[in-house]
Amino acid sequence: MQQHFEKYIAGMNLEKGKLRILLTVSGGRDSMCMLHLFIKSGFEIGVAHCNFGLRAAESDGDEAFVAEFCAENQVPFYAKSFETAAYAGSNGISIQMAARDLRYEWFNELSDEKGYDYIATAHHRDDLTETFLINLIRGTGIAGLHGILPVSGKLIRPMLFAGREEITSYVNREKIAFRDDSSNESVYYLRNKIRHEVIPVFEKIEPSFSQKINETAVVIRKGEEIILNSLAIAEREVVTKADGITVIDKRELMCKKPTDYYLYHFLKPFGFTYSQTENILDCITGQSGKEFLSHQYKLIIGRKGLIIQEVESKDDKEYYLIEDFEQITHPLCLKMKQEKINPATFTFPGSELEVCLDKEKLKFPLLLRRWQEGDAFFPLGMDNKKLLSDFFIDEKFEIPQKTGTWLLLSQNDIVWIVGHRIDHRYRITDSTKEIIRFSICKQEK
Repeated sequence: MQQHFEKYIAGMNLEKGKLRILLTVSGGRDSMCMLHLFIKSGFEIGVAHCNFGLRAAESDGDEAFVAEFCAENQVPFYAKSFETAAYAGSNGISIQMAARDLRYEWFNELSDEKGYDYIATAHHRDDLTETFLINLIRGTGIAGLHGILPVSGKLIRPMLFAGREEITSYVNREKIAFRDDSSNESVYYLRNKIRHEVIPVFEKIEPSFSQKINETAVVIRKGEEIILNSLAIAEREVVTKADGITVIDKRELMCKKPTDYYLYHFLKPFGFTYSQTENILDCITGQSGKEFLSHQYKLIIGRKGLIIQEVESKDDKEYYLIEDFEQITHPLCLKMKQEKINPATFTFPGSELEVCLDKEKLKFPLLLRRWQEGDAFFPLGMDNKKLLSDFFIDEKFEIPQKTGTWLLLSQNDIVWIVGHRIDHRYRITDSTKEIIRFSICKQEK
């Protein structure tokens, strides 16, 4: 088994003498076998042990056992106790999920603090089979069927080459001491129920059932790589991101088949469910403006695309008064600078984020507010008033652009659709003597 172990980890590009590995050891058969194999292989290792306090004296006994073994073998030992039940209760999650969250958070913190390159768990081939079946029962996509990955970022599983029987045989032959966890025999937990009641039935039909599942998981994992590469190419063709807004091009999306699978892949990072994906597709060719919400994001069906943006809390203030040369820091950075006109050096701004207006025509305090239905102005170059709603249509504004539009007013006149267009009446003319230059910048979130 030692040779198989070293061959397997060599295939994971783990080189002794160059890497430091933190082993997660409970004291049970599997993790003690892994610890024994790593010691014999000559890797520089440390051991991390979690005491979840769920089995009273038994949990404390596990910690003492692992600590003593590490001391005898001169292996650095780290232990931490957790209030697992209290954490589960306060976060509304199961004991198993609480233990998982607590241990992996600590493992990552510890490995960073102590300078370990990888974190190793003792998951083996039968664990992969159980995980495969659990995900299948609960319902899953392809990611749930590829099983436990040998390498996932900093996390490695160097025991996936072996099954439970092989590990038990090796532990008995090498006389490796370990501690039995009494909870492993209880069928109260789904994993144990599958281990003790479900898998034995399959093994009666197919003795190499676990091995077959592992081989299938490998094939699925390779197929997943192909699918993910294809999805990445499609995403570059369909999805654009700018200024905190994501847009999924409707025409390009509808060319992708199966469309629902592609769309679900694009929307999943924003928290949208598959059922929402189906509803969005049902509405995609209808009237624009329909909205869908996930926990943190809003999707709006636009004329040409699906527009996704983070849901922001509504401002308590709907308007801001601007005194002479005051800088507004929310919701816009608005800066003002007064300048006298010098025809020889004056140039008009080259960006929509900066404008120049005739100072004599402005009446302070100015007002900064969101646009409202019925608002109208005289667009630059025009002598006729135009409704902002018509301006938005002509400029092909999508709904998020409309709702995010601010106006700068002098008395009751709109002098600037901020970031877009000034009012013709407040433009710079040959008779202008002084100007006020406005510039804005979007605040970083």
